[in-house]
Amino acid sequence: MAIRRSRPPQCGHGRLHPGRWTPAVVLDAAPLALLWGHPLEAGTLNVYPPGGENDARYAAGYAVAALMIEPGELAATAESLVPELVDRPGYPSSSYHLTTQQAAPLQCLFRKAIDALVVTTTAIGGSAAGRVMRDELLHAYLITLRNAVLGERRPDCRTWLNAARVVRLAEEYVRSREDEPIRLDKLASACGIERRTLTRAFHRFLGMGPGTYLRQRRLSAARHDLLTAPLRAETVTEVAFRWGFWHLSRFAREYRSMFGESPSETVRRSL
Repeated sequence: MAIRRSRPPQCGHGRLHPGRWTPAVVLDAAPLALLWGHPLEAGTLNVYPPGGENDARYAAGYAVAALMIEPGELAATAESLVPELVDRPGYPSSSYHLTTQQAAPLQCLFRKAIDALVVTTTAIGGSAAGRVMRDELLHAYLITLRNAVLGERRPDCRTWLNAARVVRLAEEYVRSREDEPIRLDKLASACGIERRTLTRAFHRFLGMGPGTYLRQRRLSAARHDLLTAPLRAETVTEVAFRWGFWHLSRFAREYRSMFGESPSETVRRSL
């Protein structure tokens, strides 16, 4: 993450990172802070393409925070998190002016990240903690961008019905192959659509992606089997493996999050 604070007024001209996208958020504005002649207001989101030019005048008291993201990572994250934005003209390279209410949560998150970087005595940029921080900042940035660009309005009736039809087709396909591992590209093909369209439909109709939907179905199936596991003398591990959960600690964590108890507690309760 890059941080820029301006004390005396200064001008800046040059190119950004040649191989990475740079999403930036203005934390603190100041009079006469300009980018290409346009005011840099607090809460403004600027998304620069790789090698993008920067021609700005920074006034005292101005502060901006930015991430540098590989093109493939940005595309994949946007595809799964904000599919509504992917096909919009001008996305992702543009400038967006947010209201104070829209911008405040994102600004607060970036400030907390900056504070963590400042007080940490060891470098965390390339560590697991640093990667988690960057992922959280990128996700929050894209969600804020989506809400700012699209607003909170609901899709029209036709769009909603089309999404419902896609989800129904997907559910029928999944039910007919309960014992098979299902890949998203295969599911999209079975519905006669592209994977991007499948993802968009699930988000519109169910508020979750198809990957989350499939995982929750497998968790429900695993719970059904755990409730009868003592009768079949099966272990939690055997049930988890059968439903494609090879990472047992993650399975236990997701199971507890969904059902409010651990897999072993479910088995004990069924005795």
